[in-house]
Amino acid sequence: MAKQKKSVYYYDGCAPREMEPEIERLTNEMREAQKNKWIQRAIKKPGALRRSLGVKKGQKIPAKKLKIKKSDSTLMKRRKNLAKTLKKLRKRK
Repeated sequence: MAKQKKSVYYYDGCAPREMEPEIERLTNEMREAQKNKWIQRAIKKPGALRRSLGVKKGQKIPAKKLKIKKSDSTLMKRRKNLAKTLKKLRKRK
């Protein structure tokens, strides 16, 4: 017969009631921190759009190439949209 693992802090996988406000506060702080870093999570492969559009390293991507075509794949459409969004963010500063 295997022994059941008992935890001091948790019972049946749930936190004790007195810990719930603290856990909620930490969860909210983590969500706020993630909101501020959405760009880092969005850019998985830096330079992939530039390479696929045939633009040399160090040059700007022309706006004409950022237009979305029907023949573009879903991933390409997302990359183009993200590039447009980041371009708008740059202008605000």
